[in-house]
Order: sequence, then C-alpha cells, then structure tokens
Amino acid sequence: MTPLYARIRDASPKTQMLFPQEQIDWCAQDGLFHRYHEGSPNDRLKIFLDLSSACLCTAFVLTQFMGALSRIATYAPNRKNLLQSLLSGEKRASVGISQLSTSGRHRPPPLTATLHKKHIALRGRAPWVTGAAHTDYILIGAHQSNQKNALFLVSTDSLTVSPPSPLSALNGSKTTSVLVDLSLPYSERIHEETTPSIVNVASKTSSALALGLAGHALERLEKETQHRPLLQPALDALSQRWEALQVALFEKTDTVELRYQVNRLALDSTQTLLLATKGKGYSSTHTASRLYQEAHFFLVWSCPAPVVQRHLDACAFAATDRSNPRNEIR
Repeated sequence: MTPLYARIRDASPKTQMLFPQEQIDWCAQDGLFHRYHEGSPNDRLKIFLDLSSACLCTAFVLTQFMGALSRIATYAPNRKNLLQSLLSGEKRASVGISQLSTSGRHRPPPLTATLHKKHIALRGRAPWVTGAAHTDYILIGAHQSNQKNALFLVSTDSLTVSPPSPLSALNGSKTTSVLVDLSLPYSERIHEETTPSIVNVASKTSSALALGLAGHALERLEKETQHRPLLQPALDALSQRWEALQVALFEKTDTVELRYQVNRLALDSTQTLLLATKGKGYSSTHTASRLYQEAHFFLVWSCPAPVVQRHLDACAFAATDRSNPRNEIR
C-alpha cells in the first residue's frame, strides 16, 4: 500500500460521519486526479481498487468527482480552464445522473428538460447527489421533451441542496437530493443522446470498489487467522475468489456477472470477518462492523436490474434447494 493510501486508510473511521475533504486534498496534492485523467481504463480501475481498499467512502466520493471530470473532458473539451481547475483540486464537481439509470425508472422521470426556442427549462429532482454541498458544479442528467437524455453542467449555487440523507453507512459521503428549477441557455447542455452511453450501468468501476472493500476485509481476516488457525480454510477460499475476480476485472468479461460475483464476495468476506471478530466486531466503532455495513451498499448503488435479478435468483435457489441439508430445519 502506497503512503497516500495508507494515510487515507488511517483516516477512514472519520468518514463514518465527516466528508473526506482532507483525503480528497491529499489525492489532489499527490497528482492522483492527473494520473486518473491520463491513465488507461485499467489504470483507472486499479486506482479505484486500491482507493476503496483504503477507504470506501473516499473512493465513492471520488467516483462521482471522476465521473464528472471524465464527462466534462469528453463532452466539453472547450472548457479547458474548468478542466484544469478540477484536475488541480481547486474546484470540485459531482454528478446527479442516477435518475437516468437505476433511480425511479419505474415512475415518471423525476427530472425533465423541456426544450424551448431559446432556452431549456430544467425542472425536478436529482435524488442522489454525493457531496452536493461540497461541490462547485454538478453534472445533471435529465430526460428531454424530445425523448433523449442530456447532461447539463450547472453551478451548485443555482440549485437547492437538501440536507444529507441519513444512510446505513457512508454518511460521510453527504449524499442528498438536489432540487432543480432553472431556465438554461443551450450552451449549458454539454451532451445529448440516448440512454445507454450517458450512464454505464454495471460498470467495472463499481465492481472495482466492491472488490477493494473485500480485499480490505480479507487483510483484516488474515490478521485474525494468525491467532485462530480454524479460520484458515475460509480465508483461503475467499482469497482464491478474490484473486480470480481481480483477473476478471482487468479483462474483457460479462460486467453483469462480474458485478454479481464481487457483490457476493464483498458480502461473504465482511460477514466472515464479523464472525471472526465476534462481539467486539459488532461494536459500531469496530472496522468489521463498518465494513459489513458498507458491503451492503453495493446492493443499492448503481445496481442494475440484471444484477438485482441474479441476487434474487440466488436467494430463490437457496430457499428451494432441498438437496442441500443446510436448508432444512431439524
């Protein structure tokens, strides 16, 4: 683990409630944003794999920042001054685009953009925006009246940011909803197209974060195993799964199956760590308890329908598999 990531891990307990501003500043000073921006897709995955192993909250916040950064670089290359201020850490950005993918898709669009001759009327709510009160800009996704989705780069000062939503974990991310009621010139729309390419569901980035969290849990489990050899078979089996999934992460693979498998590993590894640490691990201040709560985040964050269905199918199979004696009450 590099000095930067070690420093971030040491500070990770603070992020249960506090926004990781200090950790983000360390990343900027270390040149992490430049390395991410200039890196290959696998370089970027490695950054998030290592960062989430150090601190999931910091990694999650930075996925939203990097998501905004990458889209601004791709869709608004003329905004060079803004891009440089983001890369240096002088300015902050986040994204509010979940409403285009996994949030409220079975209801009317929560955020719409009505196209007029000289302006666009942006109305509604972005239900999940991470670190909204700590950003200068938010990249807002909306469903337009021409049935296409679009991205708008909006100053946070022009939006109504709600108080952070109390979460089961990652409260330090200060994730909240943002109310939007704006009339924007067309120049503020930086991209317009159909759904799939604006939001990459079952992306490898979310899988990298889940795998990083599992890796952190396995490091802790290895320390427990030094004093309790009976844990060794579980550690070996989980570690083999981790190694195989790390290889899959950096190769061309079925992203839905990958996400399901890393979700399962995050849940299994943190649950095993909780079993190993017993009562002390259940304390709200213990790392095992925190990691176990954080693992469940991957059941709801950017978890597209095919991944949800894989989890549901697994539950249904486990409940009906009568050939497995563990499913019978004796």
